[in-house]
Amino acid sequence: IARPAFGTENVIIGGGAPRDLVSGVPVKDVDVFVQITEAEWEDKEVFKRRAEVFSSLVNGSITFREPNEVDGYEALFDICEIVPGARFASVPLIQVVAITEDPIEDVSRYDFGLSQVFVTRSDLFMTEAASRDRENRTITYIDLGRSEAANIRSAKRLQRLKAKYVEWQFVGCEPLELLLTVLDKVPSADILSE
Repeated sequence: IARPAFGTENVIIGGGAPRDLVSGVPVKDVDVFVQITEAEWEDKEVFKRRAEVFSSLVNGSITFREPNEVDGYEALFDICEIVPGARFASVPLIQVVAITEDPIEDVSRYDFGLSQVFVTRSDLFMTEAASRDRENRTITYIDLGRSEAANIRSAKRLQRLKAKYVEWQFVGCEPLELLLTVLDKVPSADILSE
């Protein structure tokens, strides 16, 4: 449904939804990653119109998420959330994220190995890191030298993963654990301004 609405074949469902589905864990939301051109990135109205078309095709109500400094998405204006209508009631929330690179290539840069999973029109795919984590029942943090804002998002994601995957072993997450102790004491906005 998203491909014709956004006018591109470069659309995947990535990360949390396919990860949780294949692991037998309840799915919180569905992240749809859409590749847009540089020109579309410059003209935000194009994405908005296409997202509204997509929302109408799933009989949903749409909200465009305003970028903010705290979550570190200030450069990623093109994020919207859609609550689907009754026909798609099994999907609680769809988040559409527009990116300028190939969404499939982006999967290998996801912060946790187990999350490096995506769905295309034809199949489910996972990276070697995701396969290894599934086989070993581990969730491995992959530190690629991200920004402080990205690390804060990863730390918060770690909290959610620990609540969902209580029987799994977490590997390499010590830096995020330390960051979580700091976040408990200092608001995120203060950390980002330092």
